[in-house]
Amino acid sequence: MYGTGWESDNVVQTGLSTTELRLREEDKEAIKKYLTFIRSFRINNSFLYRDQLRRNYNLKQYFLDVKKEHLSSFDPDLDEQLSLHPHENLLLFENAAVQAIKESRMEDDEDVHSIQILFHSDQNPLPLRDLRSAHMSKLIQIPGIVISASRIQAKASTLEVVCRGCGTKRQVPVRTGFGGAEIPTFIDTEKDGLRCLNTQFT
Repeated sequence: MYGTGWESDNVVQTGLSTTELRLREEDKEAIKKYLTFIRSFRINNSFLYRDQLRRNYNLKQYFLDVKKEHLSSFDPDLDEQLSLHPHENLLLFENAAVQAIKESRMEDDEDVHSIQILFHSDQNPLPLRDLRSAHMSKLIQIPGIVISASRIQAKASTLEVVCRGCGTKRQVPVRTGFGGAEIPTFIDTEKDGLRCLNTQFT
């Protein structure tokens, strides 16, 4: 998904939605594992998540509530990847849930509503005072009550800046967390034998 940037002629690339996700081979394999989990995980003779997904969808409640310990017992590696890379893996998990609905209802892609994956866990929550930078972008559990929420804001991981004088392009990494990017203040190369004295980048 692309959108216009904060200034004219700038482009910002944001995260892709489930339907726009370009799947790599490892992503396809992860979706198969999530799909197998939804289809086959059971307690006694109850297929817990297959039946829950079908029931919720029929009630127009488009979510699947997953106990994280169940996923961990089913596939520890998959659970670890979800904890370490939740943004990418949640999209894959939701993609698998949509596929499970399509299989059970025999519907086309455009007829299936997107599914939200929710998690709950019995593990002890992490105290807020123990939060560290290592927990950034990880799936963790903390105590508290949500009293307000705001929309997620997109943040680039890499910027491409262009010199207004000579057109030289630079790839500038953006620091994680609340860090920003260091925009170059001069051109360190020559074009046609001349060094550009311009310091304006867009």
